[in-house]
Amino acid sequence: MKRIEEVYHYTSPEGLLSILVNKTLRFTDCQFFNDKLEYIYIRKPLSDAIGKIKNKLWNKDLIEDIDDWLTEKYEVACCSRKMKMRYYVFCTSVKADSLNMWNYYLKNGKYQGYNLAISLKKMQYYMESLDLTDCGFWQDKVMYSFSEQAEYLIDYIRKIDYELYCCRKEAKTVNDSYAMLLDAQEEIIEKIEFCRLFFKSEAFSNEQEYRFVLKIPEYINKTEIFVQGFMIKEGVFTPYYDLKINENIIENIMISPMLEKELARKGLEIFLNRQQMDNININESRILVRY
Repeated sequence: MKRIEEVYHYTSPEGLLSILVNKTLRFTDCQFFNDKLEYIYIRKPLSDAIGKIKNKLWNKDLIEDIDDWLTEKYEVACCSRKMKMRYYVFCTSVKADSLNMWNYYLKNGKYQGYNLAISLKKMQYYMESLDLTDCGFWQDKVMYSFSEQAEYLIDYIRKIDYELYCCRKEAKTVNDSYAMLLDAQEEIIEKIEFCRLFFKSEAFSNEQEYRFVLKIPEYINKTEIFVQGFMIKEGVFTPYYDLKINENIIENIMISPMLEKELARKGLEIFLNRQQMDNININESRILVRY
């Protein structure tokens, strides 16, 4: 694959204003995705993977109750978990100028949107500089191919299965062997939690989505890095966390196809100048739209 250096967050004018003024990116609780079935989509490739390998594992008890691990409450059952965690997602695309993405910001026959180009390298460096005690952070491209999703899970389960087989040969007691089993299952659970946030149906493949995910304990309300809040979305109270950012991760801002480009550019230039954010470039969509 071509190396991905930038990703693009498509947003409304109001969304862009909030990001630039507050210097934050908004991560939305994954339970409140637009597609309500997205979070439990993983059942399909996981079931396919289990069907192909359940009789080929060294440890027959490794995945015998795996279906019970997935709940409808947007969490994975795990008796050894010490704290409740929730997952928050910030969505971008690897497509720099996509009509499909601009279509989300079509109002009264006119496109009214922008996209932010975010440097992955700078974002990675910034996140590594933060103190994320008790929190987790991932970033990756969404996987849409069903066969690739199932194969990814198969490879991982086989890896854990073989490691468990090797460890159990050294176990001195039945209790030791059982403890090793629980540890192995815990690793698989963690992988399922990761995958369910990066697996989507092929029906959405045109979005070419790239995601940033935060795992945050429920006890955290506000820190210097995170600001908790709620927004009304489709009439529903939707929880989110705003992540404080260093604005240098934003490489440029693109103006949508049919927004009044000259006026939009001038207004944005004045705004960035007054915000002392002149390092951000401004460009315009090259998509030609008839109207």
